[in-house]
Amino acid sequence: MKPGLPWSIAIALAIAATTPQAARPPSASVTLRVDPRYTAEWVARSMGIALKGDVALPTVHLASVTPLRRFQDAVEPQWGLRPRQIFNAYVMATNEIYLDDVSDYYRRRNRTLDESLAHELVHYLQVRYLRDDLASDASELEAVTVQQAFREIHAAQAN
Repeated sequence: MKPGLPWSIAIALAIAATTPQAARPPSASVTLRVDPRYTAEWVARSMGIALKGDVALPTVHLASVTPLRRFQDAVEPQWGLRPRQIFNAYVMATNEIYLDDVSDYYRRRNRTLDESLAHELVHYLQVRYLRDDLASDASELEAVTVQQAFREIHAAQAN
């Protein structure tokens, strides 16, 4: 694992690396219910950022239709490991967001795929607009805070 990784991310990666994707029982997938462009605009406004047309929004990949190898190849240079399953992540070098869209995960936590996208979009904005390297726990705390605000405001809309 790369040095300087925030402890919160390191713990999440360690947990995610313990369960191979193939070992997970099949489950239904959830879908985004809020337009991703709207989510990006909402997150940017909440962070006091104006989106620029010349800064590409990230490509979003859902675990249910993304090969595990693609995810591993994308995150390995950033985190120095090859997770055994796809989980929610923003990959700086490729400007991609990967989302685990397994319904059981969201049902157990009373969460939505849309708020997971909002969380990862915070990391996108931190990197592309604020020049953050995501090496501090403050970056993760901000993402969680914006995610919670998104959930509170959009819960009825996203469920």
